[in-house]
Amino acid sequence: MTAILLLIAGIAGLSLASQDILSIIPATGNIAYQLPTERTFLLNVPDSYIHGEPHPVVFSFHGAGGFSEKQQRITELSDPALKIAGKPFLSVYAQGVNNTDWNMTRIWKGAPYENKTVDDISYVFDMLKTISETYTIDRSRLYACGKSNGGGFTALLACRPDTSAIFAAFAPVSPALYQGTYAFHNCSPNRPVPILHSHGVEDVITPFYGRTPEGGSFGPEPDVRLWRRQWAERNGCRGSYVGEWPVPLIKEVHPGAWEEIWDCPGAESFAASSLEMDSIPPSTNGRVASSSTSKPIILPTNSKAVADAPQSPWALLSEDPGSSSSIESEDGSSEHDHDTDPLRYDPDFPAVTRFTVPKTSIASSRTSLEFLFHMHVLSISFTTRRWKNTIVLG
Repeated sequence: MTAILLLIAGIAGLSLASQDILSIIPATGNIAYQLPTERTFLLNVPDSYIHGEPHPVVFSFHGAGGFSEKQQRITELSDPALKIAGKPFLSVYAQGVNNTDWNMTRIWKGAPYENKTVDDISYVFDMLKTISETYTIDRSRLYACGKSNGGGFTALLACRPDTSAIFAAFAPVSPALYQGTYAFHNCSPNRPVPILHSHGVEDVITPFYGRTPEGGSFGPEPDVRLWRRQWAERNGCRGSYVGEWPVPLIKEVHPGAWEEIWDCPGAESFAASSLEMDSIPPSTNGRVASSSTSKPIILPTNSKAVADAPQSPWALLSEDPGSSSSIESEDGSSEHDHDTDPLRYDPDFPAVTRFTVPKTSIASSRTSLEFLFHMHVLSISFTTRRWKNTIVLG
């Protein structure tokens, strides 16, 4: 009888132990979080997650007026087929806050209309801390991407010494940039920063060629080409003599898709020049969510480098774009016409840095490339679904 009781007790103990083990295996799928600060975010953990093995993490920041669930839907970053360095990754969809003084909803730091009563930087660290307490993450493979106002915030994260140190690479899509903000002025990362930038030439919400002070209520916005050049210089790109801009190598890697490469002391810089977009959301499988105004166009490249190249991307945009109309808000509610600044259309401004990879670490370079070529945001620059299959990582 005693033996039977001991056996029953042993089985019960095993059962309780099994329940304890199961209880520490974290959940997969979509998990909604509310932090002690009452900020919220949505986390997606793939079913293939293996607890105890480090997994990459991708943070995604929506545009002004957006929200976590929509960002997950339009980016498709939770697609279980997507992998970084051969591993499934966790995707984090952050949630912006309102600023009633500006009548702006769900916005991020890095814009004139930001909510100064909240700390978006601490929010990023809080999300990371919360996730790492439950899940096994690879701290060498943390990435940030975002669209429009969220892209501007992503650019700001790339510019800060603290956040540029913890994220391996950044991917702003059509970032809303403002000349008086940290993402454009006084940018000071603590290292050469791998960065992928995608921007529709026909974007009328965050204009590719910038916006004059009279162009919108939020003040001037820089020419995207100038912003890219700043990043290339920041990452160590120089010309062969003082004052010369480095000339990229340009090749057509796929019909209608051009690649530009800068081989610089601090970083190799790459760019690809093919899109048919204005300000449409990106997609992992090469499609776009919606568009009413987009038409086939090619990003401009450095005119000196492609002057003798047949059917070069620059040749398709050789005419001065002239004046353009811009839409200030992301919902397209307020239109503003403005005159163009001739400086904004200087053909010697290259359509530069899609992403830059520091040479200092081969592992870091591979990490960044794996991220950038598997990121959802990549396809905002390319119209072909076959693009990703043409890339071989050495």
